[in-house]
Amino acid sequence: MEVAFHFPRVEIVGIDISQQVIEYAHAQARSRALENVHFQLMNVMEPLAFPDASFAPINGRGLSGCMLPATWPRFLQECFRLLIPGGVIRLTEHNAAFFPADENGYPNRGPGCQGPHGYASNRAQLVQGASAWLQHQLPAAAR
Repeated sequence: MEVAFHFPRVEIVGIDISQQVIEYAHAQARSRALENVHFQLMNVMEPLAFPDASFAPINGRGLSGCMLPATWPRFLQECFRLLIPGGVIRLTEHNAAFFPADENGYPNRGPGCQGPHGYASNRAQLVQGASAWLQHQLPAAAR
């Protein structure tokens, strides 16, 4: 949401698998009067409902703790499908802790991160047009 705040002419799209997180994000955007940020309920483990070449940077955060190693190639292929030519994919992790796998191979992080339909909220924020770390490359019109 910081990108949306600092660059009001740039459209931001965020997705999450959790309706609760989407509702919270909508409330945060409304409280800051942000009209250029939108949130949609989607699962990054499935094809995303966006046309090809829809995003300049794609910013994914906190995904490794809830994705099986076998799902990464498909996820990255989907990111490349959505990325404009010359765009950037940025994946960051906020938690350096490692968790042992459960009997199904999922990280054993407790409730909310178990099994294929109960893993913790996938936060894959897709940013159309800009990201804070690309700030120096944005055209003046977007500022």
